[in-house]
Amino acid sequence: AVGVPIIPAARQSAFNIILQNETKNRLVQEQVQRFEVKIDKMFSVSFDQDILQWLNIATGGGDLHLRFAKADTAMLSSQAAAAVGSRPVYDLTFLNVSSTMKTPITNLDGHSISVRMLYTPAADEKSTGSLYAVYVDENGNVEWLTKSSYDADQKAVIFETGHLSTYGVGYKTPVLAFTDIENHWAKNDIEFAASRDLLPGTGDAQFSPDLGMTWGMFADALGRLAMLDLPSYLQMLFMGKSMDAVITREEMAVLMANYAKIMRITLPVNYETAVFADNKQIS
Repeated sequence: AVGVPIIPAARQSAFNIILQNETKNRLVQEQVQRFEVKIDKMFSVSFDQDILQWLNIATGGGDLHLRFAKADTAMLSSQAAAAVGSRPVYDLTFLNVSSTMKTPITNLDGHSISVRMLYTPAADEKSTGSLYAVYVDENGNVEWLTKSSYDADQKAVIFETGHLSTYGVGYKTPVLAFTDIENHWAKNDIEFAASRDLLPGTGDAQFSPDLGMTWGMFADALGRLAMLDLPSYLQMLFMGKSMDAVITREEMAVLMANYAKIMRITLPVNYETAVFADNKQIS
């Protein structure tokens, strides 16, 4: 991995990192797995080997300019301003710069970068599962990124994107407040899943957190996460498995591993093997 740590000067709000053509080529030739630009106390952007190779080809012999800046909140649309409030919001811009022209790169053609925006929740933002990354397009429209989350260890909202634009931190109060999870150990996780419409609960403001999960409930959640056409997707699944059967943690682990493979999600390597009391029952 190669990192570029940046300590901002006092009141500095804009940054321009230049990857000269020679540097881009070297990163690819040395098969760098991760390249990260980390701006202290603000945010970081990470590039994996795949996007480094694509950017090197896309920019040809030009230099790659990575421009990051705190967005001018006065210039945000009313919709965007309402979504981010006083939370961080940044403009991300990539430029292909040659001796003759500067060409913006706005779309990464199916590839993605990882972004981490540092943020400490406000006193009234008690549900970290309700923290999102929000995308603001060129017309000022806001998209709440379902596949974003708050990492308490990193104290940051993290997400991946294939578009260069304006991104900020938003807080979405759950529309449905469950009355049976207040003191439950999984409260934050439940609110995270519910606010993203992955697990809607059991009705009448109840989530029933200790109820066994069925194949149907779990398949429905994965389908929503993948943004599939749910009716046809679930109809297909019902033909091969009883959706009312309770699913085990072992079966969920297999399904999630298969889901990650199909969706091309790279799982982190786990160097510690957990030893369970029922290890002998794991097939």
